[in-house]
Amino acid sequence: MEWEDYELEEALKHAREKIEAKRRMRERKKKQNQALVWSPENIAKIIRLNDKLWALMQEADRIGKSIYSDIQKLKAESKDYYDKNTDVEVHIIYEGELAKDAEENPLWDSVETWYGHNGYSLMNECGEKPLNWNIIEFNRPEFEQHYFCYLMHWFFHEGLYSLQDAVAMDPEEFHIYTRIFN
Repeated sequence: MEWEDYELEEALKHAREKIEAKRRMRERKKKQNQALVWSPENIAKIIRLNDKLWALMQEADRIGKSIYSDIQKLKAESKDYYDKNTDVEVHIIYEGELAKDAEENPLWDSVETWYGHNGYSLMNECGEKPLNWNIIEFNRPEFEQHYFCYLMHWFFHEGLYSLQDAVAMDPEEFHIYTRIFN
């Protein structure tokens, strides 16, 4: 019984630490979003990041659908190295350096559940038309004529990344990752 109590205490300690880290990052995000200067330079950086993420989402969507289709063809040919429950996930992940006051684990945990599954759910479309996510943080006159991709909304509204993180992030440090589960 002693070992079980220890495991329970450790699990509770870890859960409390995780909750506290998320709280700190929410507070950080709130403060940084309020402090963001909406200068032409920062607006241009946000638009550049959105354009990069938009292109990556389109590429990830193409890749995910292509891999899934290829696997379905292989299964139809009775290739025995894929079973009927094979899944393809496509993620877009930031691998650049984080701000000095950012905590990597809560940031990652806040966005890790976004992915395309079996080539679907990447573009967040209504019919064939991608939805415009220039809402909430991006509902500004400067962005009226600009389409915002769902990933911008996911990272900077749903996730714990701040708008100042968006300005500081290097768009070239976002990468597509694919995982196949068999």
